[in-house]
Amino acid sequence: MNNQNLDVKNKNRIHLLDFLRGTAIFVMIVTHLIFDIAYLFDSKWAQVSFDFIEKYASIFSAIFVGVSGVCAALGRDPAKRGATVFLYGCLVTVVTAVFMPDIIILNDVLILLGFCMLTYSVTEKFLKKIPKIAGIILFLFLFVISWNVGEGYFGIEGLFKIQINPYFYEVDWLYPLGIHSDKFMSGNYYPIFPWIFLFMACSYIGRHIKEKGAPDFAKVNFCPPINFLGRHSLIIYLLHQPIFFGILWVIGETVLRG
Repeated sequence: MNNQNLDVKNKNRIHLLDFLRGTAIFVMIVTHLIFDIAYLFDSKWAQVSFDFIEKYASIFSAIFVGVSGVCAALGRDPAKRGATVFLYGCLVTVVTAVFMPDIIILNDVLILLGFCMLTYSVTEKFLKKIPKIAGIILFLFLFVISWNVGEGYFGIEGLFKIQINPYFYEVDWLYPLGIHSDKFMSGNYYPIFPWIFLFMACSYIGRHIKEKGAPDFAKVNFCPPINFLGRHSLIIYLLHQPIFFGILWVIGETVLRG
């Protein structure tokens, strides 16, 4: 009976979401590994590699946030999930503050996603009143015009700009929104603006899938290793940096200095 239930669950699982999330988490952990090598060993090739990957990091961040938005609409209890993820994000901040204060992580991706899930759970009834296509268009538009909040304005370069009061960029207490001074530093940083709007836009895709079902091709598990990363992304995200730092520290102490 248990095997039958497992088979049904596996058959109905949307493996494409696992694949997309797994791809994003794979790129993320590779990026972090290269950063660790650059940080611990002052490696120039690692720094050059990290700078190159960082140019395209937003693509994979968008995949990660977007898939989370889809899953929020598909899940049963986004509030509980959001609170859990948010607290894990706070744990990341505390750990880095204690052990790596020079690269403390503020507004980690987990804090962002937890906040988005909690916001979705509170606004879900309102969001359902907006037609799906209109919701996608609306929130993608808000995503685009809030992309340059960190640069001091809402809008689209060359079309229109709504300037934000420069005073807010002289202080750092609005950093969760993407507004901060030039002195602000964070080892990993995902502000609410613009990412919450992409999350909300993709929640409408999840709502469509929940009502109409996913296409057959989305249920095909064509890359089990990457899908495994996607299914276990939270625990992998939490553990990969301590593991990398531990291994690299041992290598540095025993091989390179020994």
